[in-house]
Amino acid sequence: SSGGSTAPRARSSEALKEPRRKLSMLPLARGQLEAAYPGGKSEFLTKFNAGLKAAVRGRWLLREDAAKQAFHAEKFASSAFKSPPRNAGK
Repeated sequence: SSGGSTAPRARSSEALKEPRRKLSMLPLARGQLEAAYPGGKSEFLTKFNAGLKAAVRGRWLLREDAAKQAFHAEKFASSAFKSPPRNAGK
């Protein structure tokens, strides 16, 4: 080990020789979103943040990057879980 640094490092797929996967967000219809997270925004964020914490603990994600992801998830959830307009179904 050169430099003597003992700082933890995030894992990488290259180091583990795992295949790279191209990930993208696919939009869900409102009904699918509500079925997946019946508890709404709160349930979504609880599960999302639990996943982030697990990724940080497993050294798959840096704490700083997890904080950025949590910020963006909050913005997304605020928009995605808005109540539909009252006259939307009429």
